[in-house]
Amino acid sequence: MLKSSRTRTNDSLQSTEYQKTKSSQLVTFPTDRSYTTIWVIFCRQLAPNRLCATQGICCAGSHLRTERDMSRHVCVIGAGAAGLTSIKSCLEEGLQPTCFERSEDIGGLWRFKDAPEPGSASIYRSLVVNTSKEMMCFSDFPMPADYPNYMMHSQILQYLRLYAQQFDLLRHITFQTSVQSVRQRPDFRYSGQWEVVTENSKGEKETHIFDGILVCSGHFTVPFLPLAQFPGHEAFPGRCLHSWEYKDAEAFRGKRVMVVGIGNSGADIAVEISRNADKSPES
Repeated sequence: MLKSSRTRTNDSLQSTEYQKTKSSQLVTFPTDRSYTTIWVIFCRQLAPNRLCATQGICCAGSHLRTERDMSRHVCVIGAGAAGLTSIKSCLEEGLQPTCFERSEDIGGLWRFKDAPEPGSASIYRSLVVNTSKEMMCFSDFPMPADYPNYMMHSQILQYLRLYAQQFDLLRHITFQTSVQSVRQRPDFRYSGQWEVVTENSKGEKETHIFDGILVCSGHFTVPFLPLAQFPGHEAFPGRCLHSWEYKDAEAFRGKRVMVVGIGNSGADIAVEISRNADKSPES
């Protein structure tokens, strides 16, 4: 669900003892891995050997903010629903966000593409959300009144465009730029700063310094196809594919198809294929 776009800091957060680590820790983003949506890596020193770490947008309660905090630069990775709300929350807290989006547009999961792209989320042509618009909308930005209760993916994408336009978010996004690595700076223990290396569509790399990182790259990017758990699949003459690759039922017309799994996508695909396929049992 798309919950409130404003993340508030918990004033009851307590600082945690700083554990000595290597002065530089590297975090890489290989294309064959996926990451949890929106986790903030945002720490600053409050006293010798003590840090305050939060899972919100800000470093601590508002009573701890200083003039320096208000000029802090935050890196947002990904311009899907999570990335857009993160940009907005940063602006509301007086921070300076810069968002890097690997594709040429916003929307993330909700931007339908005719063919799946490695490292990106993928949805099928007929996808309809399974959460009502009243429950799915951002708390400070209702869905358009003429939208149906359960919307097509194209309507969700349009809603995100309206959201980005309403709050002037696009100017904070750098498109066709992927994040290659995130590294703690040598003085991280004192500065809390991160070194971010990006690469644009021309292959040009650039190094940036940020005070905080918001990872909003989603977690539906890498399909899990456990063929090794199905002995004999090597001799199967047909095709085995993940729902990540599925776009519509036309390719399965007149064929015998088995759908493994009865989650949301499994149920959707089984019903849709049943109208064209010769048989479509589900397990």
